[in-house]
Amino acid sequence: NVYNNDEWTLDKSSTTLITQFSTCCGTDYLKMVIEYIGNNIQSENQDLKHSALGAFSCILETIHRNNLIDIVKKSLDLVITTIDNPQSPEHIKDISASVIERICEFYGDEFIKDIPQFQKLYTFIVSSLTKHSRKVVVRLCNSIHNLVKFIYWEENQTTNILSAYMKGSLTQLISLAFAKGSYNTENNVALSSFFAIGSIVERAAKDTQIVLLEAFNNLINAFESTLVASTFQDENIRSSYQSYIASSLTSFIITTDCDEKILTKLYNQMIVSFQQKQSVYDEGILLIGSIALHLGEKFNNLMPSFTPFLIAALKSTKDTSLCKSAIHCTSDIVQGLKTYFGQYINDLLPLIMFVLSDNEIDKILKPHAFNVLSDLFYCSTNEVAPFFNNIMQLIGTALEAAMMT
Repeated sequence: NVYNNDEWTLDKSSTTLITQFSTCCGTDYLKMVIEYIGNNIQSENQDLKHSALGAFSCILETIHRNNLIDIVKKSLDLVITTIDNPQSPEHIKDISASVIERICEFYGDEFIKDIPQFQKLYTFIVSSLTKHSRKVVVRLCNSIHNLVKFIYWEENQTTNILSAYMKGSLTQLISLAFAKGSYNTENNVALSSFFAIGSIVERAAKDTQIVLLEAFNNLINAFESTLVASTFQDENIRSSYQSYIASSLTSFIITTDCDEKILTKLYNQMIVSFQQKQSVYDEGILLIGSIALHLGEKFNNLMPSFTPFLIAALKSTKDTSLCKSAIHCTSDIVQGLKTYFGQYINDLLPLIMFVLSDNEIDKILKPHAFNVLSDLFYCSTNEVAPFFNNIMQLIGTALEAAMMT
């Protein structure tokens, strides 16, 4: 079966080779592949059609990008029609969705500049999320992420090209994320949906605040429902949804005008989830950090109940991902609390310094730990004073090590 993704087949090896050649060969090679694609992409022979679509997907990564821009735009209708055609075999729809996914990844900026083309592409993707197989839907969700990353965004931006589609996109994606059967270890539609939700929310302009707040509240309520164990038949699925929702909520906090009341409610829910698990998890820790950064000094009232969980996460140096999240969270809390952080320095700063001083700890954590020190010197200078000599010694040791490598 040449379409089995779990096997290294001739089909897979040839597409890999085409991709590699497209990133290093000249335009003559590109012309040869384009000719093959043109001759076979509408073939009645499904194997030839599949190979042509596969080749097209591969060469989208070419270093001669300008040679393909017009071809990509002109091919969009054909690829969309192929996916929407009920007569198209599943493997043809899948490879066509791969073309869409990679068009968005490598040519998304061209569609952002061309509003009619963007409208055609984005509308097709969102409207197709409930019509196709899991594999195709996952590719379409990834396409949303790939496309919207090209949208220019800045704080307090009034509007942008995504504003008109925000409500429909969030409604569709949230519904998809919680649809029956969305969670699956293979072709995980739920995970891809939340990933896309986070991506579009992080590009949201100010004119979408009402839409964002509505979706934000819906996700908070959804998270609250996960705190009831009987809601899910499988504990692993419940834990996964808690992680997915927490990650998306972090994105909302970046662009949504959240008030203290709603953030406090969310904070309390996260603490309950930690208590139920008797442990912490990356997405939850990062969400707490975002809440602290957003609430600023008001977070001081919430910090005592979170401190034991943060300490536990900072001590988890063998779990690099969790420890890294805890360090990031600490940095956010320092920036939020400023001088109020002083009352927690004796508990937390030694753990950050341990990460820096222990040679057995993964080096990837050390730059992030130094960022915490930088934030501390900026926000809580007086409180750091008792640790100053030890910190300077650590910095000196780090500089010596860097000069030797």
